[in-house]
Order: sequence, then structure tokens, then C-alpha cells
Amino acid sequence: MTRYIPKDKLKEIRSLSAIDYLKNYHPDLLIRNGRTDYIHVDHDSLHFSNGKWYWWSKRKGGTSAIDYLVTVEGYTFMDACETIIDAMKIAMPVITHERPKKAKPFVLPPKDETNDDVIHYLCDERMIDKEIVNYFVAKGQIYQSKYYKNAVFVG
Repeated sequence: MTRYIPKDKLKEIRSLSAIDYLKNYHPDLLIRNGRTDYIHVDHDSLHFSNGKWYWWSKRKGGTSAIDYLVTVEGYTFMDACETIIDAMKIAMPVITHERPKKAKPFVLPPKDETNDDVIHYLCDERMIDKEIVNYFVAKGQIYQSKYYKNAVFVG
């Protein structure tokens, strides 16, 4: 007997992450290990974080519920798909969306009026030739930050 899963249904079940599958249908298999991290009850080296899972002892990982069912639970691909479809018939899963952090634009620290501390550090402490340091200071590729007096390397 051949089994067939329509493309639209297959796309829907492939989009279900392993962590969402377990949270919705088998929450008893998860142990919270931080704010967004979980460990599997039966496999202490199986970790879930940021929508992904990794089984450290087996060196295998993935993202989708299908990957999880095939790799960890030992299902065939078709059995894994049917298991997810059957679970979705009972109740549609609640999908957790991790809010991506907004990336701040990169801004170089403001320059100090002098580069004395940086030149001293690079030449006297790190033993870099003063001529080389002065060359890069003159090009603006090395400078001293205004508030913390750190060496800033640009390039």
C-alpha cells in the first residue's frame, strides 16, 4: 500500500519545529534548562534551543519535528509525517516565535584628542616598532578611544 502526503500538508508539517512539537504534544518529555533551553527527559545529551535541537552524544541535530522523530524516536519518514498529521488533527500546534533581537548598527567609539596611551602600550608593552604604530595612527587605522582609552583598530 502506498501512502501519499499532499505537498501543502507536507510543507505545513515540515515547518513545525521539534521544540514546538514536543511543547504541544509531549510536554512531559522536556525539562526546562534556562529561559529558552530544554533538555529531553530520556536523553540528557539531547538539547533544544532557539528552535533547533542537538543530540550531543550522537552528534546529530536538526530543526524540524520530522528530523526529531526520524533521528531520535526511530520513525520512518512516512510514519513521522503521519504521526504529526494525526496530532494536528486533534489540536493545531501553538507555534512559539522567538523575537529576534534588533541588531544595533556598528559605530566606532569616539576618538580621543591624543593617542599617547595607545602608542605607549603598543610600543613599550607590546614591543611594536614606533614607526609602524605611527604609520597606522597617521592613516587613522589605530586610535585611542575617548572615554576608556582603549586601542581601536580600524580596517
